[in-house]
Amino acid sequence: MLPPTFSALSALADGLTREQLRSERLHRPTRELYVVRRQAPGLTMRLGALLELLPRTAVFSHGTAAMLLGLPDVGRGTATHVTVAPGGRAPQRRGVIAHRSTLLADDMCHVDGLAVTTPARTFVDMAASLHLDYLVALGDAILRLGPATGGTLRQRVGAAGGQRGVRRAREALLLLDGRSDSVPESVIRVRIIGAGLPTPVPQCLVRDHAGRPIARLDLGLPEHRLGVDYDGRVHAEPGQFGKDLRRHTLLVAAGWRVLRAGAADLRDGSVELITTLSP
Repeated sequence: MLPPTFSALSALADGLTREQLRSERLHRPTRELYVVRRQAPGLTMRLGALLELLPRTAVFSHGTAAMLLGLPDVGRGTATHVTVAPGGRAPQRRGVIAHRSTLLADDMCHVDGLAVTTPARTFVDMAASLHLDYLVALGDAILRLGPATGGTLRQRVGAAGGQRGVRRAREALLLLDGRSDSVPESVIRVRIIGAGLPTPVPQCLVRDHAGRPIARLDLGLPEHRLGVDYDGRVHAEPGQFGKDLRRHTLLVAAGWRVLRAGAADLRDGSVELITTLSP
């Protein structure tokens, strides 16, 4: 199954042909980015209709842009966000949040005919409202899915000047890692680093004493043979319990201790998890 957003390079490396990349299921908002058309039925139509009531310069931005670009939900809320040019008429409509800001030439792309801010600009915009850990999760997803490179993000943050949230964006850049496979992994990794512990390795490959790969942990501290796995919905699927049990046995035999994290660890700041990890 294709990820919601990916680059041509990653798709070709995974075996897709250039003919498949021309499928009607795919949209190409920029030269580097492909988006799978998976929005909820009527979403594009609803947003398109809303544009009729907005200023000509209005561009979908912030959490709405992230949704249209296929990026994960890191707290975007239910409101529709648009950005209008300074001096432009800001729409006063229920459920619409308008932002006045200048968009650079490379700040806009199109998804299903709708003007949206690019992944890099969206990262900068959302730095004003997201906590550092969730902003890093957004940046990790951008790198993992391929809409923008680390260089593109650094360039856009550098051009942000005194824009609100830019300091947090600069801090987040230093913590980004495209190997992270999910929002919870990214959030927990940032919190572990913030607690002064060693930087965990995302998607850490563990081998047994004979050098054979036995498991891939969400986060690993190889020097301490210590790992963290986030238990998402996949662990509740039929047959998964037996696989998890065998995997745990192999990890213990290899000398590893693995802590299990869940939704409660995201809500409580991962305090208990970090305390358990601490020497």
